Amino acid sequence: SADVEKPQGSITASAKFNDLDWSPDNSILAGALDNGIVEFFSPKELKSVAKIGKHTTPVNTLKFNAKQDNVLCSGDSRGEIFIWDINKITSSGYAPFSPGVAMTPIDEVYSLAWNQSLAHVFASAGSSGYTSIWDLKAKKEVLHLSYTSPSTGAKNHLSVVEWHPSNSTKIATATGNDNDPVIL
Repeated sequence: SADVEKPQGSITASAKFNDLDWSPDNSILAGALDNGIVEFFSPKELKSVAKIGKHTTPVNTLKFNAKQDNVLCSGDSRGEIFIWDINKITSSGYAPFSPGVAMTPIDEVYSLAWNQSLAHVFASAGSSGYTSIWDLKAKKEVLHLSYTSPSTGAKNHLSVVEWHPSNSTKIATATGNDNDPVIL
């Protein structure tokens, strides 16, 4: 039909979008904004329902937890990672929390992924050259992976991370370097 090419609606935001993710139940669309805000939209009502400026630099990425519809993680250009409960985003004074203590330096966060079997475990990847595995129950980074290029001897930044869809102990990450593109 002719309506296929027309948008169903539009919503204005306060800054450019760096990432979007739908909640698993499709009730919320979250936006990672360049001004440090995570904004939450109601797709049904075509309006913003909450915007929270907890990040101090541009929010690069965010990802909803497939096992817990109300949980979202976000990462920014300074290495800050926050965990959000969307059931509380409209409460006065609500603020997300940090996943805990990092074992490795965290610079810019490029990618986040929730474990498909363990709702309290997620991974982050970024410019520091590490992919970190986080455990929210332990409140810390529990494992980190890195890749050093055999051709240059340099640690490459890791631009993306994804969990295996059915094996909770397998993860794939990849470099973002044009000269040494690798999937690990």
